[in-house]
Amino acid sequence: MALGRRQGFEGSNSGRHVACALCLPCRYVAIVSYRQHYPTDMTRGRLSAGAVWRSGGYGRPRRGGRRNWWLAAVGTVLAVAVAGTTLAVKAARDREAARLAAAARATVTDFLAAWSRGDTPAAVRFVMPATAAEASSVLTMTRAQLHAVAATYRLVGTVSSAGRPGGDFQAQVEVAGLGIARWTGRVPLTRAGRGWLVPFSPAVIHPLLTKGGQLHYLRVRAARGRLLTSGGQSLSVDADLAGNLRGQVRTAKPGAVLPSGAVLGDDVGTSGLERALNSDLAGHAGGTLTVQDSGGRAVATLLSVAKADGADLRTTLDLRVQRAGERAVAVVSQAGALVAVDTATGRLLAAVNKPAGGLGRAIAGKGPPGSTFKIVTSAAALIAGVPAATRLDCSATTRVNGRSFKNAENESLGVIGWSQAFATSCNTWFVRLQDQVPRETLTSTAALFGFATDTDPTTAEHAAAGLLPIRSFGGSYPTPKDRAQAAGQAIGQDLVLASPLQMASVAAAVADGTWRQPRLLAGAGAGVTNPLPPEVARTLRSFMAAVTAPGGTAAKAGLPSGTFGKTGTAETNASAGDPKKTDSWFIGYRGHIAFAVEFDQAGFGADVAAPAAARFLQLLA
Repeated sequence: MALGRRQGFEGSNSGRHVACALCLPCRYVAIVSYRQHYPTDMTRGRLSAGAVWRSGGYGRPRRGGRRNWWLAAVGTVLAVAVAGTTLAVKAARDREAARLAAAARATVTDFLAAWSRGDTPAAVRFVMPATAAEASSVLTMTRAQLHAVAATYRLVGTVSSAGRPGGDFQAQVEVAGLGIARWTGRVPLTRAGRGWLVPFSPAVIHPLLTKGGQLHYLRVRAARGRLLTSGGQSLSVDADLAGNLRGQVRTAKPGAVLPSGAVLGDDVGTSGLERALNSDLAGHAGGTLTVQDSGGRAVATLLSVAKADGADLRTTLDLRVQRAGERAVAVVSQAGALVAVDTATGRLLAAVNKPAGGLGRAIAGKGPPGSTFKIVTSAAALIAGVPAATRLDCSATTRVNGRSFKNAENESLGVIGWSQAFATSCNTWFVRLQDQVPRETLTSTAALFGFATDTDPTTAEHAAAGLLPIRSFGGSYPTPKDRAQAAGQAIGQDLVLASPLQMASVAAAVADGTWRQPRLLAGAGAGVTNPLPPEVARTLRSFMAAVTAPGGTAAKAGLPSGTFGKTGTAETNASAGDPKKTDSWFIGYRGHIAFAVEFDQAGFGADVAAPAAARFLQLLA
């Protein structure tokens, strides 16, 4: 309250008043307060220095004192009431502004959430009634035009409830078969009663989308690559390769499981290599997603992807070797398989299945390998330090922990050397041999040749075929629990399991001196390699040579000169009821090609599998 000459105190004997520049109540309070605390000397017209109300001084207390006190009280109450009212109004305004801001944010976020999940009816609930029909139509239409697999519309920054009400958003849409489209936009707001609604227009979808415009999706499919042999021929030219390793390609239909980047109507690999290598073979489609005006002119590009045709993939398969194998097994009536690998590289040269295109037993079949596993048992004994000149009894039968083991046709050769026992495949001799080898050495040697040594046979999946892109089986050699199990596994029975692919890799390891994981794709890395002790490899070669030499089990199979091998006759559940229904095996190598031949329930390896291997090698000669 500013006091001056005219806006200050003006004295007279008849009374004094104070002028306030602010308000009438305050001015009144000031006048009364002045008179109460500073009485005027009635005779001199000036202030009495020591005067106080209701005390002596230059004059007596003025009349009307009670009235002045009452007026002062009223003025004070009025002043407080005015000030309180002003503060209350301001607080109410602040609360309303905060409520409106929260309501604005809720409207925008709830609208964006409903839009993101494709719930058009829910999104329209936040739209002005006058634009609701348009919103429903445009939201539904543009989601279809986007070909959206998934969409997210996320609030960015704050939502304004004053000036230009609304909030900005970031759009991220997974467009089917093309990729991710991103753009920014704004959701405007307008007051509606005590809240907010969205005054919808196409510009809410995208700032440049106008009435009559659209989002335009264009996709151009890529050309699919081919699977080729090592010589560049399509795998499709061979019925067995086409029906088994190559696999099938189908047009994707509703309900199909689509690989990444594919849409309904695309060609998709559904089995074999076509499925395993689909992303490389399929390439990826190209296309654009644009905003168009009502005249069909593009006014904005939301996504642009260049087309990339699928790659031709070359395998290690040799069509000449494959067809030789197919002809070799064709004369056998039983189901079976033939696998050939390159001894120096582990490249898969042929994977023959009989019947052609049927069960992929060449690389995924599993069963006891029978006496072909004596290669691994011999390697374990040599590594353990058992002399190559060792001689043991080849009796007709022997017992281990109460379990009986016998030779084929109860053959008994007496005490013979290792090479002869290997060449004649004497079971009892090898049962006695394994007794001289620590179990951990048997297990570690099996692992050296690529066998999985876990107690669960399922862990043998990909043990030998770890670099093959399709389902395959390697070999399984669970650590023996006792002498009887060790004896059974020493001759390839009990829990030992292997595929023809695995046993071909065993033969290749003897030929080259290093076990290698088989591989099917040209350019693939070498994978796991396990070198064998050189002296062990040399001794094993001499044993395998004896099998095809006169006196060996495969001597009469017609194998060409220079063939090294091992016959096998594996007992199965079927052979338990009929001894003639054993699985027939022969594995070996000649030159740079190692192989494994197996027929289900076909009898002795020397009678069926070995002659088939001979036909195979003769066709390659």
